Amino acid sequence: MTFMHQVILGIFGLLIFILPIPHTIAIRNISFVLLLLLLIYQYVREKKFMHLLMQLKEIRFLYVLLAFFSFWILLQAILVSEETLWALKESKQWFISLIYLILGTLLSYRYSTIVVLRVVFASLMLHIVFIDMYALHHYLKTHQVLSLFGGLMPRDYASYITNTVWVFLFSEILIRAKKEGTLLGIGTFYLIATFMVVGVAAYIEGTRNVIIPIVVMLLLSFFLLQQKYFSHISVKKKIFGSIIVSGLVVVLLIVGLKDDRRFGQVLDTLPYAMDLKKYQTWKNPQKFPYPKLENNTSVERSNYLRMAWMYAGVSMVHAHPLGVGYGRNAFAHALKQHYTDIKVGHSHSGIIDLTIGLGIPGLLLWIIIFISLVLFSMKNIYYQQEKIFSTMLLFLIVDFFIRSLIDSNIRDHMLLMVMLLLGIVMVGIVRAKKIS
Repeated sequence: MTFMHQVILGIFGLLIFILPIPHTIAIRNISFVLLLLLLIYQYVREKKFMHLLMQLKEIRFLYVLLAFFSFWILLQAILVSEETLWALKESKQWFISLIYLILGTLLSYRYSTIVVLRVVFASLMLHIVFIDMYALHHYLKTHQVLSLFGGLMPRDYASYITNTVWVFLFSEILIRAKKEGTLLGIGTFYLIATFMVVGVAAYIEGTRNVIIPIVVMLLLSFFLLQQKYFSHISVKKKIFGSIIVSGLVVVLLIVGLKDDRRFGQVLDTLPYAMDLKKYQTWKNPQKFPYPKLENNTSVERSNYLRMAWMYAGVSMVHAHPLGVGYGRNAFAHALKQHYTDIKVGHSHSGIIDLTIGLGIPGLLLWIIIFISLVLFSMKNIYYQQEKIFSTMLLFLIVDFFIRSLIDSNIRDHMLLMVMLLLGIVMVGIVRAKKIS
């Protein structure tokens, strides 16, 4: 590896490390621009741009779909939104994410996709290790277990890092179980140790929303393993086995959550969350009191707010079927057209935020992109030679989509990270298939 290669990968590792850390915009932008310029210089000097475009013909469907989505963002902002300037300004975030996709594409094609992904994994693991080490230091000093801690960032930001690391680990486990190679290139002992380290960090962060994507990835792993080890079993038996496994996972999930006060109050809280006019805490939690249940105890705050925000979000979609304009705070902008005293930003659901911003057409385009990527990855896993990066793509997309149902992740560093990884992995699939 030449010195220039080391410099580029070093800057890339720095970018990944600082991407989720608040108040690092200047360092992030400098690293990003410098990295992009160095890559463009290398491509121009080596005259590889046309060769790259020829190699990417197989995945041009993705770029076409993203182009349609981008066009709708601009069209909606100009012709539909009542706040055109705000929507156009906010759309900059989406177009920056497309540049991150391009950056991932250039990196993955110029260097080994495996190496690039391992740099990402190592950079993210630094955050995980820091959380664990700080928690250990805290325990030795105070004899108390640290909780609700996110390291160098808020714990919800840290949970997104943990989610991405889980994607790497589940991909690695499945690839090894199917005897199709390795993604991370570490021994079994170190892989088990990494699972334990990440599990401890997830416990310390204390974000329950990580559980659902993990359960989905577990189920997905089981279904994919059927192809390798149960191909001789009839379809009926496979379906029956899948139902049994899914049922067991659901039962275990319920048993694990039944003692959680938040879980036990969900159904009791729902009527209060859906009565947006009578109970107004959801508009401004600092101003209005929380509703009380029939037993005279207050509703669980997280349950109430999330359900009320989601219900309010759905009502905004009904009121603005073509959207109010793309933006991180589209939820608040829509609410302010119908309510007063609004002191919230997003609905805590990326899908709802996206639909409020871009309307039903934007949601449909987003779902088409998601389904297309899932089908592309499944086709490669089942029918083509390339397995490693296709497995990574499937877990990455499914994890991001599931998390977007319960968290506002289609924005900021979460969107940048998934677009960057998407560019890296898609090129890896194409290159691996060309070689094979």
